[in-house]
Amino acid sequence: MRHGAWDRALRWSARYPKWAAALLGGGVALGHAPLSLWLISIGCLILFFSLSRDAVSPMKLGWMFGFGYFLVTLNWIVEPFLVDLQTTGF
Repeated sequence: MRHGAWDRALRWSARYPKWAAALLGGGVALGHAPLSLWLISIGCLILFFSLSRDAVSPMKLGWMFGFGYFLVTLNWIVEPFLVDLQTTGF
């Protein structure tokens, strides 16, 4: 029997829960101003809470979730400095 993409994603997240948490953290960050994909953010939060319920180490999952969130939102923080490259020198 063939497995769909959803089944593969569930098996992958069960095998690598920390990386799944980092991806979900990045998904939550997509709800911020430049993209405003708030519906994806809500879905990622729901998936993260369901992932953390079965986790062995919730602290590590939370840290990886925050890491993924920070990596994606870092783009939002750095973008204003790249507006005028001649003036800012970055």
